[in-house]
Amino acid sequence: MTQRTRKSTFNVEASTISGPAANKTAAVETAVNTRFVSWRLSFFVSVIPKVSKLSMILFFRCADLQTRHLFMKRNSKRFSIRSVYSVVLAVLIVTSVMGNDEQKKRKNSDSASIRNSTPAEVNGAKPANTAKQSNAAQDVDDLKPPNSHHAFSHLQDKYQTAEFDFTYAGAVIGLEPVTKAQIWIPIASNHTEQTVVSRTVNAPAEYKMHKESQFGNQILFFDATANADGEIPFSITYRIQRKSVQRNHGEAHTAEEPEKFLQGSTLVPIDQNLSQTVLDGIKLEANRMIAAKQIYDAVNRRMRYDKPVGQPWGRGDSVWACDNRFGNCTDFHSLFITLCREHKIAAKFEIGFPVSLTQREGEIGGYHCWAKFIANHRWNSVDISEANKAPERTDFFFGNLPPDRIVLSVGRDLNLSPQQKAAPVNFLVYPYVEVEGVPHSEFRKEFRFDNLRIQ
Repeated sequence: MTQRTRKSTFNVEASTISGPAANKTAAVETAVNTRFVSWRLSFFVSVIPKVSKLSMILFFRCADLQTRHLFMKRNSKRFSIRSVYSVVLAVLIVTSVMGNDEQKKRKNSDSASIRNSTPAEVNGAKPANTAKQSNAAQDVDDLKPPNSHHAFSHLQDKYQTAEFDFTYAGAVIGLEPVTKAQIWIPIASNHTEQTVVSRTVNAPAEYKMHKESQFGNQILFFDATANADGEIPFSITYRIQRKSVQRNHGEAHTAEEPEKFLQGSTLVPIDQNLSQTVLDGIKLEANRMIAAKQIYDAVNRRMRYDKPVGQPWGRGDSVWACDNRFGNCTDFHSLFITLCREHKIAAKFEIGFPVSLTQREGEIGGYHCWAKFIANHRWNSVDISEANKAPERTDFFFGNLPPDRIVLSVGRDLNLSPQQKAAPVNFLVYPYVEVEGVPHSEFRKEFRFDNLRIQ
């Protein structure tokens, strides 16, 4: 009954055609029947992602049939509802195919590249100049985009840059009046993520700027005498601009850095096989980006951010952190650096101060540190302690940092300039003081910031 109705409908329309147009009418009927078979086949094929090219071929064939039909019907008084339906269906197919292909490209581009990579690129050494090796040498990140699903993504989008007035002030205390002391203070300097717009130094004596030779840290040095209160005050005021850090877009490493940052230090050794304990049987991937993520996750699982009174946390002792499984940012990142270096991934330690992106001004209670490792010929950042405190930010803090920090120095076991008389300095963020060649650690800190982007 249904078939008879459909034929009747078509014949009513066709009855207006006579004479030589009869052949055209037959062609139209054939085209319509063929068109509907092809449209249905194309529609079902288009929903299968892996055969989208076949879908496009079928679409263009159907489009050709549709064009012929519309051309032959141009003088008809009635416009076939089936023709409208076919056009709409064509648009849907094109949208589906193009959208599907674009999604596949985004999803597979990174993973396709990373599958072609080899372990031939050893800690930043550039490959031979051939097309095959050029593609293989890329430690391209196949992890999810940093802003895809974490709660911190809105900060990354909103705060790509920041500008602060930062005051590094305080006083060396606990001295006898007129006691002479030598003082070294780390100085913020320019690099890829940080620009020092201005700097004003207030010191109680003549000072000089020096550059530490091993890591290039800038250091302010002066000799001074304690006042009647047994104090030596100082103040350094900066205006600093910061940029956010994004995975695979960090600064390029220099030729000598990979070898330099594979070496161990007093509290960050590379001969204790801490990987056996922390990784617990996990086999690292050959690709350094993925391997670093495995280490990052393993350290985050093993450690807990905690600073109990009376415990020796905060020294950045990798062995202690591995055994005790808690500590602050220094302990987290020291353990991460040790494991990276044990697996021939160059990694370094950076330290400075945190600055709020959402407050207009405030005091800074203490320092903050993070780590960087080399992959894809660039330095990539991690902040595992922040990820540990906020698990929803874990993916973000692998490779990405907001502009909420100021870096003052890099490296461990520092020999200052001019050379200090005591042992190498573990890390430099607070003033380092010697009195007659003996370290003196008492000082009062007065660190502040003003966020210039908030009115």
